[in-house]
Amino acid sequence: MTTQTLYVMAFILSILIAAFLWVLAVIVFLKGKREFQNITLALTLIFASLFISSGFLEGISTNISDSFNLFLYQWSYAMGVLVLSSCLLFILSIYLGRTPKKSLLIGTLLIALPGVALSFSPWFITNAHYSNGISTSSNGTLYFIVPAITLFLCASCMVTAIVAWRKSTGIDRARLNIIFMGFMIFIPFPLIFSYILPAITGDSNYTNYTFIASMVPIGLLAYTIIRLRLLDVRIILRKTGLFLAFLLVLAVPAALLLILLPGIDISSPVTKGLLFSLFLLHI
Repeated sequence: MTTQTLYVMAFILSILIAAFLWVLAVIVFLKGKREFQNITLALTLIFASLFISSGFLEGISTNISDSFNLFLYQWSYAMGVLVLSSCLLFILSIYLGRTPKKSLLIGTLLIALPGVALSFSPWFITNAHYSNGISTSSNGTLYFIVPAITLFLCASCMVTAIVAWRKSTGIDRARLNIIFMGFMIFIPFPLIFSYILPAITGDSNYTNYTFIASMVPIGLLAYTIIRLRLLDVRIILRKTGLFLAFLLVLAVPAALLLILLPGIDISSPVTKGLLFSLFLLHI
C-alpha cells in the first residue's frame, strides 16, 4: 500500500468524522437555539470538524501547489484557535451555570481573533512545500504568537474544567472527568508533533499526528453528549447512533476500494470518478 493511498484513506475517514460532528452540532443547536451552552458547544463541534478535515490533504495528490499547502497550514492553526476559544467559553458556562460576563467574552475574543488573523498573515508561515512524503515550511517573524495563544487557550480550558469539576457532583462531575481526560491525552501530541519534531527534523509532516490525536478529546466530548446526555439532548442518542452506524457501513467499502488501488493517481479521470461517486454515496 502506497503512502498516497494511506493519505487518501485517512482523509476520507476525517471527512466522515467531520460529517458526524456536523450532525451533532446541528442537533445541539436546534435543542437550544438561544442557550449559550448550546451555541458554544455547537461552534466547538463545527470548528473541530473543519480542523480535522484539513489534515492529510497535502499527500493525496502530487499536483498540490505550494500556495495550497501554505493555506492548509494557515487554516488548520486558525481552526485550532477557534476550537479552543469556543470550547473555553463552553466550559466557562458550565462552571458559572450561566452566560459569562461580557468582559470574559470580549477578553476571549481579543485573544482568539488576533490569533486567527495572524494565522493567515505572511508573518506566521511564509511558505510550505510537500514532496516525496516530506512536508517543509518556513516560519515568519511572529510565528511564536499563534502557538502561544493555542497553548494558553488549551491550558485555560484545562484549568476551568478542573475548577468546575471540584465544585460539581454526580453526573456533572462525570462529564467534566471525560472532558478533562480528553485534554490531558491530547496536549502532549501538538507539543511533540506540531512543534518539537518539526523543529528537530525539519519535516512538518508530523503535524498530521496532531489531527489524529484531536479525535480523542472530540470523541470523548461526543461521548458526554450522547452517552452522558450533556445538555439533556436525549434525541442525539438515537439519531447520531443510527447515523454513525451508516457511516461505518459506508466507510468499509470505501476503505477496501482504496486498498485495492495501489499507486492511486488522483489526476486520473477514472480515479476522480470513483472518488466523486464515493463522495455522493456518503452524502
